Amino acid sequence: MNYIYNAYHHFLTITKHKCEVMKNCFAVGLYRQGLLHDLSKYSWEEFATGVKYYQGNRSPNAAEKEEKGYSAAWLHHKGRNKHHFEYWIDFAPDKSWGLVGNKMPLRYLIEMVMDRIAASKVYKGKDYTEACAWEYFERGRDFVVMHPRTKYQLEYLLTMLKEQGEERKKEPVCTADLAVTANIAEAYAPDGEQRMDLYRRMAAIRTKEDADELLDEIVDRFGDPPKGVMNLIAIALLRARAAAAGITEITQKDGAILLSLATMDFAAISACCAEAQFKGRIFFSAGKVPMLSVKLKKGEDALKLATQLVGTYAAMRAQTAEG
Repeated sequence: MNYIYNAYHHFLTITKHKCEVMKNCFAVGLYRQGLLHDLSKYSWEEFATGVKYYQGNRSPNAAEKEEKGYSAAWLHHKGRNKHHFEYWIDFAPDKSWGLVGNKMPLRYLIEMVMDRIAASKVYKGKDYTEACAWEYFERGRDFVVMHPRTKYQLEYLLTMLKEQGEERKKEPVCTADLAVTANIAEAYAPDGEQRMDLYRRMAAIRTKEDADELLDEIVDRFGDPPKGVMNLIAIALLRARAAAAGITEITQKDGAILLSLATMDFAAISACCAEAQFKGRIFFSAGKVPMLSVKLKKGEDALKLATQLVGTYAAMRAQTAEG
């Protein structure tokens, strides 16, 4: 065994991993965790195992475990690094429950995701894909001792990575702040994780087909949706159409619906101002941020007016683009 070769290459491997995690942690504001990540790997208790069992394509701890039935380096490591879910395993207050996973603080959960991404890149090399970390999780999901909430959050983030990638193409975004009831009541969907999943899926709506498919599922699972749920879906569709038309913000303020525009499309703006349904109550402001606003009539539905205004502006923009 060439200990010098192993020591040199193990040092390169763990340092490459640490730098990758540090880069990702810095990107999300976890500066202290990025700097301190995996420092215990440079201790003699862990580094010596890395030298003896170095292979380059997987963790030396796995090889040590195969030989001894356990890994002393891993036992040392997991007890000193809070980004491993194993750190948070303890006996339940009721000892009859045995060992249970405690809920991980969010900052350590995020560091764990960064750790899994980096490990997959280091050990997979050119075979790495953004599904690798999720695949690793899937292989052991039925055997791990992890708090249900932490497990759900981890799976959610790894699935997002698999489906959207680290460098997701930035798509246009429009925010909406309207004085309407838009929520999923606990009485309608009692389970907190189910409500969170529905909020996430509603936020991902981009087309009417997306909305119809999700609505059918909601009705099947929970029954006829209340107005708050219907409004959430309508607002998701509104935001998607507005973003595609170059609208960055929809707000309800001082008795009016205001659209903030990314660019000034004079043809589309002029066409909206000429629409009979907005006659006498539509205004355009060519300030630093161009804005279209329409005054609400007494008792008028704000969401309905916003939908009409966005729909008209989007249609006019499409026409001017074709012309």
